[in-house]
Amino acid sequence: MGPQGDIGKRNALAMKHYNQGVSAHQKGLWNRAIQEYERALEYDPSPEGKMLILFNYAMEIWVSKNNFDKRNGASVPDEEYKDAIKVVDILNQTISLYEELSEDEIMNCDLPLKDIYDNAKNNRNAFCGYGQSKRKKDGSFRLRNMDRIIKSIKEGTILKEEEEKSGCFIATAACGTPLAEEVIWLSRFRDNVLAKRAMGVNFINFYYKISPPIASWVSRYNLAKVMVRTLVVRPLSKLARLFT
Repeated sequence: MGPQGDIGKRNALAMKHYNQGVSAHQKGLWNRAIQEYERALEYDPSPEGKMLILFNYAMEIWVSKNNFDKRNGASVPDEEYKDAIKVVDILNQTISLYEELSEDEIMNCDLPLKDIYDNAKNNRNAFCGYGQSKRKKDGSFRLRNMDRIIKSIKEGTILKEEEEKSGCFIATAACGTPLAEEVIWLSRFRDNVLAKRAMGVNFINFYYKISPPIASWVSRYNLAKVMVRTLVVRPLSKLARLFT
C-alpha cells in the first residue's frame, strides 16, 4: 500500500516524482527515471495519473535495460524477452485503467488520456508479436519487428500497426516522450488545422520525409534536445495552442 493521505495530496506527490522522472529521462538517466516512476506509483494516484505514470514507466524499462547499439535486430537473450513481457504487462494495466473510466471522467481530465491509451495499445500490440515467436536453440528468442521497435524507442517515435507516420518525430525526440504537452498540442494542430488544408497536407508529407533522420540526431545528444525543445518546440507549441 502506498503512502497514506487524501487523493489530492497523493496525486500532487505522485506527479512531483513523475516530473522528476521525465527530467531524468531527458538527461539520459534512465535508471533514475525508473526509480522516480516507481516512487510515483507508491503514492497510489488517481487512475488518470496512474495511466500516465505507467506508460512512461513501461517505456523506460525497455530503454534502460536493453543495449540498442549492439543488437542486430534478429534475436534477444532470455532476460530481454522477460523485459518485453514485463512491458506488455504494464501496458495492459494502462489500457485497463482507461477502459474502466467513464466517458465524463475522460472528457473532464486535463491529461491526454486518449493519447496515452492509443500509444499503450500500439506499443502493446507490437510487443505482443514477440511472444508468438519460438525459442531458438541458443536460448534466445526471435522477435518480430525488433528493428522497428528499437528504432521507434530510440527516436521517441510512436509505433503504429500499419505504419509509423503518426508522431511529431522531432518534438517527441526533443521532449523524450510522445505524451509531453508540447507534442500533444503540435499533434492536434497537425490533425485539426494542417490536415484539413491542401498546403497543410503537403507540409505534413514533406515533414515526414525529412524529420526521421533529424529526430534520430536530436535523440542522441542531450544538448540538442535542450536547444530544440527550448528554441523550437516550445514556441511552436504555444502558437499551435492559440490556433487549435
